[in-house]
Amino acid sequence: MLVSVRSVSAAGLALAAWLGGACAPWLGVAYAPWLGVAYATSVAPLTLDEAAAEAEVVVRARVAKASSTWGLHLGRRAIVTEVVLDREEPLRGAPVGHLTLFGGAVGDHVMRLEGQPSLSTGDEVLLLLAGVGARACPFVGVWQGVYHLREGRVWREGRPVVDVVRGEVLLGRDGERPMREGDFLACLEAALARAAAHAPAKTAAEQAPTPRPEEAR
Repeated sequence: MLVSVRSVSAAGLALAAWLGGACAPWLGVAYAPWLGVAYATSVAPLTLDEAAAEAEVVVRARVAKASSTWGLHLGRRAIVTEVVLDREEPLRGAPVGHLTLFGGAVGDHVMRLEGQPSLSTGDEVLLLLAGVGARACPFVGVWQGVYHLREGRVWREGRPVVDVVRGEVLLGRDGERPMREGDFLACLEAALARAAAHAPAKTAAEQAPTPRPEEAR
């Protein structure tokens, strides 16, 4: 079974939800696992400042383990990938420890959310998370919230991050030299500081950490 992902209209999303699927309006995602179909609308491009403002957690980490299995996603049976993080260095929020992502491969069965980056054991990553609770995808802007770090350089969507100009993250072509990790982190930390300066003060309840799915149950 292949779970395909493609753009659909609002009517298509409503139909999928009516047929028994789960809907995440913030991303424009609806899927009905018993039909074996998933849909996704496009995601607006974000500047680094916009991504920083949306992120509840920003963390540099290593993927200690990533494995796919059958489980539940938004209350529906689906293939999920369980990701264990270690060596976490939070830039905002608390260490995450564990993520459950929609999609993966189990035997001949494959499910995927188009645009969601895959995380593999051993990856060094910088993650901007919109939350670790019940979401279709926890990454800010889907692919815009995952950066891979290799040999002190920065990559996104399999392409080198070559610069940040007026808040826009510029991706290069194959063969172009990526930014140094330290230079990109300096841009990100500045964006986080600007976002914090303009954010309204939170109440005590809002400052409480987001419960993980297993804790919520």
